[in-house]
Amino acid sequence: QEVLDGVAVLSELKPLANIDELSAYGLESPVRYLVVSYSDDTKTVFYLSYQETSGLWYMRTADTEKVYIAPAEVCELTERGVYDMMKLPVLPELTEDTIKSITLTTGEERTVLTYKDGSWLCGYNPVGEKPTIVDTVMSLQIAKCVDYAPSEGAAEVCGLTEPQATVQVTYVNTVGVETEETITIGDYRESMDGYYARVEGDRAIYLLAAESVEPILKQEKVLLYV
Repeated sequence: QEVLDGVAVLSELKPLANIDELSAYGLESPVRYLVVSYSDDTKTVFYLSYQETSGLWYMRTADTEKVYIAPAEVCELTERGVYDMMKLPVLPELTEDTIKSITLTTGEERTVLTYKDGSWLCGYNPVGEKPTIVDTVMSLQIAKCVDYAPSEGAAEVCGLTEPQATVQVTYVNTVGVETEETITIGDYRESMDGYYARVEGDRAIYLLAAESVEPILKQEKVLLYV
């Protein structure tokens, strides 16, 4: 939608009054362009070029007699890869009023936290105030998509067949139905500073920010109460 809105902005630009040769703007043989195709089989091509010397983005269409200065915020949208354009799944908005239980599994360690009658339990043992790990789970959000159509074997490569951790939350959704959400956490990807992850029922492979995952991976029983 942002790209579509940007097209409307580009379409309304006014050309420069006096122009030099197209090569002065990097528009003689531009390598970046935005093509808009319409239902009547016509199309408009916006040719874009950024010039370091002026610090400006320039644009032309098929009409080589006109040059425009284009807004950087619109032109920079063309730098996005397809994965950055994906509308990411939004994890449920969790509160103490809607959470029934949280199950954390890391290796051989399995911790079940339950919220009942205004109190938190670890297993069957009351723990008093809300454990800090609960806030960590409640704030988890998908950072980006890594692979929306993974090939066979991709999950194994990403460490998702033998995950580092699994987070399962039982909660009451917005229509009052008890629901489960399960997130599987795989290997760390250093170049993105995040961990591969999958949401149950979704084949795509996503990324969770490292800062939101590491408290879960490092969890020990003593940390639950701090």
